[in-house]
Amino acid sequence: MDELLSVALSNHPKLKTFSYKLDWLRVEQQLKFQEMLPKLDAKANLLNKGYNVFKNVNTNFLENNYKFGIDFSMPLRLSQGRGGFRETKFKVAETSMERNQAQRDIETKITVYYNETYTLRQQVSLMEQALVNYQRLLSGELARFEIGESSLFIVNTRENKVLELQQKLQETKTKFYKSLAALQWASGQLK
Repeated sequence: MDELLSVALSNHPKLKTFSYKLDWLRVEQQLKFQEMLPKLDAKANLLNKGYNVFKNVNTNFLENNYKFGIDFSMPLRLSQGRGGFRETKFKVAETSMERNQAQRDIETKITVYYNETYTLRQQVSLMEQALVNYQRLLSGELARFEIGESSLFIVNTRENKVLELQQKLQETKTKFYKSLAALQWASGQLK
């Protein structure tokens, strides 16, 4: 069960989805933080009327043909930036809590299905032993019937018990395989 839990916690598709969502939210949180910072842009443009600027390299076109500029901007009120940053911070916290809840749900399902599978496996083993014992009783009763010490009613009763136990054994095996498939599904191994 410990191995199933460790595999499920590392490879379960639902938990991976939460991990990807958390990564995306952290990137969004960094973006919202960057929106609160001041911006400084430096510009340099070549001023020229013609399309062929580098046609006459010998002329002094580089002397005063540039325009330089600096743009500085800073949000006057940081409330919008802080609000977006806090919102993404809360989204990260909420998604982390949802991931923890999903992890606990997965652990609980694995534990329940593991216990059910274990119990059904023991029941199948006991029923197989009981079936062997009922078949021995039936063969003994048939031997007694052949020598005249038993009645057909007792032989039929023994045979009915064997058939009933075979039917219950098949039903229990079906439940066992369903439980085994559910266990694999809960641990994220069934695709």
